[in-house]
Amino acid sequence: MNFLIDPLKKMDSYKRLLQSIEEKKDPIRTHGILTENTGHIIYGLKNHVKKQNLVLTYDEKRARNLYDDIVNLGGEQVYLFPEKEYILYDVDAHSNEDNNRRLEVISKLNRDEDIIVVASVHAILDKIISKEVFQNMTKKISIGDEVDLEEIKQLLILSGYERVPMVEGIGQFSLRGGILDFFPSDIKNPIRIEFFDIEVDSIRSFDIIDQRSIETLDKAYIMPIKEILILDQYREEIIKKIEDDLSDIEEKNISEEEKEVMKDKFTNLKNNVSENIYIGNREILIPYIPEKFLSSIISYFKEDGLVYVDEPKRIEENIEGFFRNYEIKFENLFENGELLERHLHIFHEYENIKQDIFKRIYIENSALLTNSSKLKPKSLIKFTSKGTQSYHKKMEILKSELNYYREENYKIVIMSGTEDRGKRLKQLLMEEDINAEIKSSYDSKLEDSQIVIIKGSLQGGFEYPEEKFVLINDKDIFGAGKRKKRRKKRDGKKILSFTDLKTGDYIVHENHGIGRYDGVEQLDIQGVKKDYLNIKYRDGDRLYVPIDQMNLIQKYIGSDSINPKVNKLSSAEWAKTKQKAMKAVEDMAEELLELYAKREDGEGFKFSQDSTWQRQFEDLFPHEETEGQLESIEEIKTDMQSNKPMDRLLCGDVGYGKTEVALRAAFKAVLDGKQVAFLVPTTILAQQHYNTIRERFSKFPVEIAVLSRFRTAAEQKRDLAKIRAGVVDIVVGTHRILSKDLRFKDLGLLIVDEEQRFGVKHKEALKQFKESIDVLTLTATPIPRTLHMSLSGIRDMSVLEEPPEERYPVQTYVVEFNEQMIR
Repeated sequence: MNFLIDPLKKMDSYKRLLQSIEEKKDPIRTHGILTENTGHIIYGLKNHVKKQNLVLTYDEKRARNLYDDIVNLGGEQVYLFPEKEYILYDVDAHSNEDNNRRLEVISKLNRDEDIIVVASVHAILDKIISKEVFQNMTKKISIGDEVDLEEIKQLLILSGYERVPMVEGIGQFSLRGGILDFFPSDIKNPIRIEFFDIEVDSIRSFDIIDQRSIETLDKAYIMPIKEILILDQYREEIIKKIEDDLSDIEEKNISEEEKEVMKDKFTNLKNNVSENIYIGNREILIPYIPEKFLSSIISYFKEDGLVYVDEPKRIEENIEGFFRNYEIKFENLFENGELLERHLHIFHEYENIKQDIFKRIYIENSALLTNSSKLKPKSLIKFTSKGTQSYHKKMEILKSELNYYREENYKIVIMSGTEDRGKRLKQLLMEEDINAEIKSSYDSKLEDSQIVIIKGSLQGGFEYPEEKFVLINDKDIFGAGKRKKRRKKRDGKKILSFTDLKTGDYIVHENHGIGRYDGVEQLDIQGVKKDYLNIKYRDGDRLYVPIDQMNLIQKYIGSDSINPKVNKLSSAEWAKTKQKAMKAVEDMAEELLELYAKREDGEGFKFSQDSTWQRQFEDLFPHEETEGQLESIEEIKTDMQSNKPMDRLLCGDVGYGKTEVALRAAFKAVLDGKQVAFLVPTTILAQQHYNTIRERFSKFPVEIAVLSRFRTAAEQKRDLAKIRAGVVDIVVGTHRILSKDLRFKDLGLLIVDEEQRFGVKHKEALKQFKESIDVLTLTATPIPRTLHMSLSGIRDMSVLEEPPEERYPVQTYVVEFNEQMIR
């Protein structure tokens, strides 16, 4: 029993669809399934039809949205097969996240698992190794097996793994005596195999951060980590084709300079293939690999699998644009000597792919009944569905709509985004005399006129009028909607990526001091090639730091206008600097202790617990709060609700949601009749915060003022009078707020943005505030680990470590192109 999909099985159109699939009466054409409920239909098919399922759509954004919808409905074994970014010139380093997701899909299909794969049409045009090759290169290793370690090493190299001293990421392997570590793409943690001579003695997964064992296993699989493999059976053919191209370069109608670029590039490529040297960017080899060893992702699906094609007409239109864009890209790279003619045909033709698709059970859907393709369907099925309206955050409209649905005996499901929002929504509906029940799963029956609230979010709500079933989405109620939770990160220390650094940045090494980052350089140390950070110190000294030791360095934090003094290696200068810093920390700690002693003797205002208005204000935040935001909000509220004056530091990078956390504290203060001062270092920032606060508080009767040089003397005089009278609830301003002529009627909270940017005089004035009222200080300046530890237990501190919105991974490249570094 599943109240979310039970209505589907009662629909005549859906029953006909299931029957056509079972009897293989395909091609099947449906119409009337909308953008909003496509994910719901596919989720139903996943539960009712036990087959592999490919959902094919017209672009990457639509694919990701469909994937999110199916997952958020509770779909398990659902995977996105993302588009590949083709970088057909030399790449030093790039993000592998999407490539790993693709390999995960390939490996699961290779094992014939019944999964849902969502992909754009562009993604299925890629040429990848054939399923037969993938299977031949997959090796199962079990406890007690006798294994030739040299053969395993060669298998890993041929499968695309990179040999490293210590495994730190997917696609790497390490062989140390009788211990083999490797990290495939389809599991969460790397594998460690220990051998007794040639016998497998133990198999365990281990933590990539601390290298400790996690779980004992009885078997493990070595499988390809690259979509393109360079195998011995066609290595010579690749070399021969490259040599043919090299001999043809002289006849090309291009400049001598471009010819030299081509010769150098493809001679190096040929040598790397010949000597079996690791090649990270293998897409450039696709035209040189015999076609019989290549296929598309379609060929990995079982022949009784299901292919659901979303809006086929839009797919055809997008295919034309895709190839036009690639031709333009190809011409630019060809003119620069980066590609050859054969690279024009690096993708499959869609017409050829379609023949493979038609071998599976084929369904295509268009929202409207049109002759979207030349397909002659054996089954034509009409669905009746409607999108729901938006309520624009107005409860009276939602109340009216829910009453209508109840009167018409609809089964009503409301997706609330988060669990907390569901609880608040239930309370708001109860205040409107509407009863709703919160459910944590779909495993129950839904009665007519019953309203159920459940956690989750879709692209939009939808209605099935014939079955009297409606799903209302959180975005329709709250507006922009809260984003889904991120996948939980692996536990461990936060590791800085070298892609966060730009050439010329000043950085601080824990042991050697301040230097300038000079890029990434690959060095060959004792036969092992590895990337190192190149740091330049005074007098031309250079320090090469392995990427696995990045925890020893941090970006230099200081004035934007003054460059720091670069240290000299092997001198006592840095040690003296650290000693001075430690003394400064001790002085600051002593000062803070003195301040806190005064605060402990004093008594502050004890703010009330959260009210209904507070919850409503927080519900209007258009994004889902991060764990850091929620923790910080809770810590700040706890401080405010105590009888001691708060002095809390909130740290977080730009865009990580500090302002929203501060505004919730401000709203809490205003609800208890207290005034709030928001102190900022610049006039521009004051105006920006003023605009943000006005927009965020627009639904509530809160008076806001700004004090800055953008205001006339008359306007400031009027605002000062309102502040003294208590008419103004929140005032935003620069150091003008600290002026003696500004008097508050009842100030309860001071919010300070970037306190370190104020002068000594202003900081002295701030100390007076901290003795009697609640103070919240915001900073985007990272707190060094040692300073954070020094302040622990002395100053209350909250930290935001991630932005409030989920964003799809942005691939960052460091590219060598015509002797220039391009980011």
